Amino acid sequence: DASVLLMDMALLPEERNQGIGTYLVQALQTEAAAASKPLRLSVEIFNPALRLYHRLGFTPVEQTGIHLRMEWLPPCPPFAPNNNHAS
Repeated sequence: DASVLLMDMALLPEERNQGIGTYLVQALQTEAAAASKPLRLSVEIFNPALRLYHRLGFTPVEQTGIHLRMEWLPPCPPFAPNNNHAS
């Protein structure tokens, strides 16, 4: 597959704002980065979780009605020059 997809995440109201959502999304970001794949999701534009996704580096890709598709791209690996050339 070309990406990691976050399909659904819901926390009970009493469990929100304790870092659980941040932890779960960051774990998926780590998995996506290890696989060199983008992490994608869809969220309703009035969902308070939108703030979380912005804070964690997701960018809007497309809006369809009340849904916003967002994407997080893993950082590029550092450039390593090829030292195997003949001199």
